[in-house]
Amino acid sequence: MQERIPQWDMVQNSLSEWILNTTKSFGNYTAAQAAILTKNTLFVLLNIFLMVILVFIFLKDGERIYNFLYTIAPLERKNKALIFGQVNDTFAAVIRGQLLTSFVQAAAAGIIFLLLDIPTPLLFAGLTFLLSMIPVLGAPTVWVPLVVYLYLQHLYVKAAILFILGIGFISLIDNVLKPAIIGEKMRLPYFLLFFGMMGGIKVYGLMGIFLAPVVLSLFFALIRIYREKYLSEKP
Repeated sequence: MQERIPQWDMVQNSLSEWILNTTKSFGNYTAAQAAILTKNTLFVLLNIFLMVILVFIFLKDGERIYNFLYTIAPLERKNKALIFGQVNDTFAAVIRGQLLTSFVQAAAAGIIFLLLDIPTPLLFAGLTFLLSMIPVLGAPTVWVPLVVYLYLQHLYVKAAILFILGIGFISLIDNVLKPAIIGEKMRLPYFLLFFGMMGGIKVYGLMGIFLAPVVLSLFFALIRIYREKYLSEKP
């Protein structure tokens, strides 16, 4: 009967322990990532639901809410008109900027899809227009799956072209055009509005794209009132 080598037993035990620990760590990591993905998905869906509800409320009773807040605001008439006019202009600029940016993204994506001979380019352009209005999803929700589709069809050149144009052109339009349109109307610096919107989305979710410009415009309106009321007065 052949004797067992003690060193071989130690190697077997170490290998078994390493496999067990690795499997356990991988399982814990997978479970943690699945929990994070589930939480983020629920968070995005909740934000979309709240945004839809708030948009519906503003469309239905926005004028009544505006008039009520305008009436009870404890401000002088001149300052009240300035602040509420600034808020109204900001909301209009944000909505106009969002719609125009989504339209430009959809048009650019549709032309690229057509040139790359992707099936039903108008359908995917329409989806780009709709999804680009949702900050967390955006245009990549459309062109990234199309890159995967082209790759699986062994159309590697077209997949690479769409990937490069998707990152460097289609998705870049949202980061450049939207703050430029909104900032021109609000007379705010581009970089300040851009980082403000990014911070607003992080803090307030999807509604941050509307709330961040409003907060910035209110801040500068209050600065203007303070300057006119206190700093311009002669002793």
